[in-house]
Amino acid sequence: MFFHLFSVAFLLHADARPIQVLLNVDGKMLRREPLDVARDDELSSESGASSYVSSESTSESGPSYALVDSEDLTNPAPPSPPGGSTCSAKNQVAYATLSDGLALIDMGPITTSGKTEVRRATSASDYKTFKEDAPIQTRLHASALDNEVGEWSFLADGADNILAVNFGLTDSGMTEVHRLKHGTLYQDIDLDKITILPRRNNSFEEWEFLLDSASNLVLIKKGPETPSGMTELHKMAATEGWEVFMSPPEACKPPDCMLPETGMHYSSSLSSQGDWTFLLDVEDNLICIRRPTAGDQSITVRRLTNSSNYQTFDLEDGGAILPHETDDDVHWVFQMDAQNNLLCIKEGPVTKEGYTEIHRLSETSNYKTFTLNEYSTALPCRKPHFVGAAGKR
Repeated sequence: MFFHLFSVAFLLHADARPIQVLLNVDGKMLRREPLDVARDDELSSESGASSYVSSESTSESGPSYALVDSEDLTNPAPPSPPGGSTCSAKNQVAYATLSDGLALIDMGPITTSGKTEVRRATSASDYKTFKEDAPIQTRLHASALDNEVGEWSFLADGADNILAVNFGLTDSGMTEVHRLKHGTLYQDIDLDKITILPRRNNSFEEWEFLLDSASNLVLIKKGPETPSGMTELHKMAATEGWEVFMSPPEACKPPDCMLPETGMHYSSSLSSQGDWTFLLDVEDNLICIRRPTAGDQSITVRRLTNSSNYQTFDLEDGGAILPHETDDDVHWVFQMDAQNNLLCIKEGPVTKEGYTEIHRLSETSNYKTFTLNEYSTALPCRKPHFVGAAGKR
């Protein structure tokens, strides 16, 4: 499901621990070394822009690493196409909705601080202004796939804490949650939990994570196959440290509603019924979004109700044609704002004015009418890290 070219060469210590790894990532050679064997002189540069060091991890997900930039092999960027600007930034990023805006989470593989970094764009400015002059250096090491420290998803809770969910490589063999505390501007990790969910072992199985209004961790299993034959929804209880799966309410008994099966067909990128992504609204209804494809710039929005335990749709024909510069301009990311409006985020590789765009579809129009078309947000546009299920980058 993922398509991203990089080559790897590595040397092994006697105990099979990687000592040095050479990565060719998007044409850039990087040398990756555990911090306890990386030399200070290898982690410095005259400009300060070509060498970065990750922080010490507070979790058990693996050692911290240094990424040392080597020769830039990237070809010159092609000229901008008619009607748009070609983007050059390449880092893997994620987004999370905050109470007053949108968090851009820069995962790496290389950031200025060597750590996962956060920028906060305010909704009051229509996302044209950051709250801080510089990126926030969090307590979490760089977390991109190319850092090889797991596979990470980021979610914000009602207090604007950011939960970093590692469902890839972990020492525990389980999905782990690490909470970055909003009160310290994400400088502290105040919670490290090993959940009941095993880590994902099958890279073809497509998962998404959400957080409901009670901070329960929600796993969406999209396919290409599931035991129920449908898209599945599994909740892990926040009150139990996400160590227990939640049961259906007493009023909901099989066969009328059988969690984890939902009323949604398969929804993975390999599905014949489209590639879908999912969000929860303020009432914890499940918003289902069919992503655009080459030649079809429209999205479909459907809504599975929380009150039916996600068995019944009360909206099936929402959606609109997204603004686009080229026919194959299909890389979009989606977030739900605090008013249940749908934020359609266009990162690149081509945008109208060279910035990440945000186009807002209103809930009151059943997600058919745009109430914001912002072509010049504070966020730089970028070449998508890779295009996979649900716009994961």
